[in-house]
Amino acid sequence: MDKLITPDAPTIAIFGSYRHGRMKPVRAAIAEFRANGIRVTTPPDTDPLDPHDSFVRFPGDDANMPDHEIEAKILEIAKQSDATWVCCPNGYVGRATSYEIGHMKQSEAALYFSELPMKEEPWIRLAAIGRVATLSAMVKLLHDGTVTPISSRYD
Repeated sequence: MDKLITPDAPTIAIFGSYRHGRMKPVRAAIAEFRANGIRVTTPPDTDPLDPHDSFVRFPGDDANMPDHEIEAKILEIAKQSDATWVCCPNGYVGRATSYEIGHMKQSEAALYFSELPMKEEPWIRLAAIGRVATLSAMVKLLHDGTVTPISSRYD
């Protein structure tokens, strides 16, 4: 049973691949965070309208809004969340998620990863070093208030 999610509950944004049937681990993460009293700010807990589109949209997205405006809205929501968690099973990070990671890193947001990304771009792997957190670890970090921002520099 889900814990009551209060207005002051910790918040998390989840990035990952929503295409070609990869939504299952994201949906499982949404359920786990909610069961632990954490409010998921993005994505919605619904299936994408068409998981084969190059830019995945969800029910409730404005059909007249261009893709880049929807992405900007998602990034703003994520920046206002207590943390962002990249769901990357087997290290998979797609093109859109790479963009989102770069934006969050530049913003020095609290960015974490489910696994070490296997992306070819070395900066993505570097961003994840020391930032890998399982679902249960993320729950603890959020409830303890010990999430930390990622540095935009390679210290």
